[in-house]
Amino acid sequence: MTASRSRGLFHEVRTKIKHALALSAALSLPAAWAIAAVSGNVAEQAKRAIAQVEAKAEDKKLAAEPLKNAKSALQRAADARATGDKQHAQLLEGLALEWAEAAGDLTRTAALEQKAADVEAKAAELDAKSVRALAIIEEALARRGRAELELSQQEAAAKQPATGTQEKAQ
Repeated sequence: MTASRSRGLFHEVRTKIKHALALSAALSLPAAWAIAAVSGNVAEQAKRAIAQVEAKAEDKKLAAEPLKNAKSALQRAADARATGDKQHAQLLEGLALEWAEAAGDLTRTAALEQKAADVEAKAAELDAKSVRALAIIEEALARRGRAELELSQQEAAAKQPATGTQEKAQ
């Protein structure tokens, strides 16, 4: 195969991939809008998501920046809709929903990180307890070994004088 032919095939494959990606993007965007339409207005979804995050004071404080961006996008969408620019209004509402969902994700992530830290602390505590328990067991085994050794020495010492006194008697 010549170099020019391989370049031509490469270009053809690359072009087909680009077309396939463009087609899938073109088909998925209306599908996403249809899903949003079925589940309610995008702006209303964004408002619900914002309200859900703002329901808890610590979540509201943690996600202040994404919430501010979501509210700003909603305001800009309302302004665009008021001027008759429905296309940009829809895009801005989608942006507001993304920011609101990001705020929710942020708060859920923080909660999960806190749970993970709690579990890690508990695991460290249990590890320390198991190390202490192992040390106690090893100490008990060492005492038992010393006691068995002392007992065997005392038994041997008790048998030895008894045999020695019998020899003197004969």
